Amino acid sequence: MTTTNRGFLNPGGLAAALTCLVLAACGQPGSMDSGMMPMPDAHMPTGDGGMDEPDAYVPPDHDAGMPDVDAGTDGGEMTTCTADMMVMRISPPCDPDNNPDFGPGTAPTGLEGHVGVGHSWSTATSAGFGISQGTDPMGRTWISVPCGECGIVPDTNRFYFSADGVFYVNWVNRALPGTEGNHARIVFASDHMSATLEVYDGGSDTPHTPVFLTEDL
Repeated sequence: MTTTNRGFLNPGGLAAALTCLVLAACGQPGSMDSGMMPMPDAHMPTGDGGMDEPDAYVPPDHDAGMPDVDAGTDGGEMTTCTADMMVMRISPPCDPDNNPDFGPGTAPTGLEGHVGVGHSWSTATSAGFGISQGTDPMGRTWISVPCGECGIVPDTNRFYFSADGVFYVNWVNRALPGTEGNHARIVFASDHMSATLEVYDGGSDTPHTPVFLTEDL
């Protein structure tokens, strides 16, 4: 009597056997010999997963690529005077006028009762002009003396009060030849009713003939 293996005649058994053969020949999906790309490992970090966030340690409102604010500026305004700025009389930040040996003086100047409305002054060529007094943005005290003899000096006849009690104009630039170095000073008498004006050419330490100012009575 002949025995027959009916397992292979079972359609389900035959399909399972064929599947095993195919898997054995081609490999598991995702294996190295399957011809298919492996699936991403669920445990691998995503792209840039180990990277710090950009500028993670940069303080707020600070661009790491930009330099700090220039120490020579204050709110966009220059605070450091250069030699060229001194010659161009850029004030602030320069002080081209006061004698650097003494620096700016502080009010009162002693002229408070001799300038302004009701007071007039004269020189040999200019009569009846007024002298005014004020303060500039740097806090320097000035007087404006619009006499004809003052015209050689830059800055419209404005003289600045120095700590030695003398009024100077363009004194720091006095060594420069030509108009840029023209300079002058006014020395008032102790009663402040008269003064001597000395005007110098640029590069010279010898004044022109002194000019005498007197308050008109």
